[in-house]
Amino acid sequence: MHRPIRPALLLTLAACAAAGGASVGTDEASGREPLRNLGRASCPALAPPVGGETRELDQAAREDAIRRPDFSPPPDTGSLASLLTHFDASLLAFWVAGASPGERIIRRAAVRGGTGPVMLCGYARNALVRSFVLGDSVMPRVLQQTAAGMREGRAGRVFAVSDSSLPVGLPQAMADTLGRLEELLGAREATPVLMVLFSNARRLAAAFPIGWADGVYADWTLAEPGIGAAVFAASRGNGVASHELVHVALKGRHAEVEARASTIPYVAEEALARTIGGSRGRSYADLVGIITTFEARRLIASQMQDGALSAVRFDARRPYEPAVDVLGAAYRVALSACRTFPVDLLDARAVTSLSAAVNRLAIHLRVTPDAAVDSMAVRLSAAGSVFAPGFRRPPEARLACVAYDIPLERAHPP
Repeated sequence: MHRPIRPALLLTLAACAAAGGASVGTDEASGREPLRNLGRASCPALAPPVGGETRELDQAAREDAIRRPDFSPPPDTGSLASLLTHFDASLLAFWVAGASPGERIIRRAAVRGGTGPVMLCGYARNALVRSFVLGDSVMPRVLQQTAAGMREGRAGRVFAVSDSSLPVGLPQAMADTLGRLEELLGAREATPVLMVLFSNARRLAAAFPIGWADGVYADWTLAEPGIGAAVFAASRGNGVASHELVHVALKGRHAEVEARASTIPYVAEEALARTIGGSRGRSYADLVGIITTFEARRLIASQMQDGALSAVRFDARRPYEPAVDVLGAAYRVALSACRTFPVDLLDARAVTSLSAAVNRLAIHLRVTPDAAVDSMAVRLSAAGSVFAPGFRRPPEARLACVAYDIPLERAHPP
């Protein structure tokens, strides 16, 4: 969980009047159209000469940013304004906590002369690596200002600000999808969700407060277990944000893994989100492609080597990661066969390799690993929606699949 940073850190950052340099990314929908982000476009590509007051963030400063429990208290669960204020602060804390060792931060205005939005520009070895848009203040206010120009809506615990061109009923659709996901995953957390929804990827990239070094922008979630979540998403080919809502639903189950002194690694959570909601406008079936059961089994075997999962690199220009999407097939089997999705399948100890995940799945299914692979191959060759009628076994045929703590080296399927 990323906690906000106190105002004092911002007040130590100096403004800089150096000319801004532009940096753009690639629109994942077209592969050609440039995406412009305000923070990236307004920060110089090279750090200006040291002058005035800047801040170098070391390890202590990053840890300080995370452990600020009093800077932004838990938001009022019934107030959109409170959620916007809270996540403005939380986004900044996330940004500061992710600084590289020795990174230098400069505060500057987007427009020469000190007018317009205020930026934080982060430099490593004098090259711009990332940026953050504060808004029109030295305090983080960009979400509050973005929301002022968007339509507001609410459905239960889902608060949404969205482009006026998006359907009026979108917040309710998001709330319904989140409810179905939580039922599917056995999640039980009632914290608020702030959704900032855009009509297309270009709008999202332009308004997103964080500018990435590679200039690539995609749907994104910041989840704080026990507090809430903020989701930034654009309307894409396969709908809006169902992938991100998986991350939201899962945050309530992270504690179950942490209680067993382990973690849910990002590759496992991403595999589950992709198998349910696809990725960047493409469904899981589109990611995997048309494949026979025989070809699927051969693909699974090819990803069984120990380094397949550790070698994964997520990139908007690489929508298909075989190891991740094969791991997703194991999760699809569990979603179909189990009464409640077993969180230990996401445990870091269960995804050291695809073989480890298959062995753990086989134990839950009470079958051999080869039989588990056969089930995965069927799900790869028929990669339909997990919400489609008939995807799950009838209730009376589902297995308990209770998460357990048997170390993998002592866990042997029948």
